Amino acid sequence: MPSPGLILIYMYLGIDVGASKILFAVFEPDRKKVSEYKVPTPQDYEVFLSTVGKTAKEQLSQYEFTAACAAIPGWIDFEKGTAVGFGNLPWHDVPIQKDIDEQLAGVKLFIHNDAKLAGL
Repeated sequence: MPSPGLILIYMYLGIDVGASKILFAVFEPDRKKVSEYKVPTPQDYEVFLSTVGKTAKEQLSQYEFTAACAAIPGWIDFEKGTAVGFGNLPWHDVPIQKDIDEQLAGVKLFIHNDAKLAGL
């Protein structure tokens, strides 16, 4: 782990949204994982968004991300950037692409289905 106050530039932030936890992972450009951080997944969607933003700002602030990918459970409408249904989470028809993008403040964000990303 880098010393406090040191800013390192890494290419990627991975966010895996699960029914019980959100896993944040930091990757170097060569795909080496250098850090990870877990938080419980709130059942309330607005609290979830706040948790993503707070974690990125407070726990991962020593990194500068140029891109992020969020693995989302359930059915995603890619044209609209919305998640239609989440399986084990009670959220429906939310603009998850825009909402997480706002929490990450300028980091290029990609979203995709978690199972398909795991298969990659």
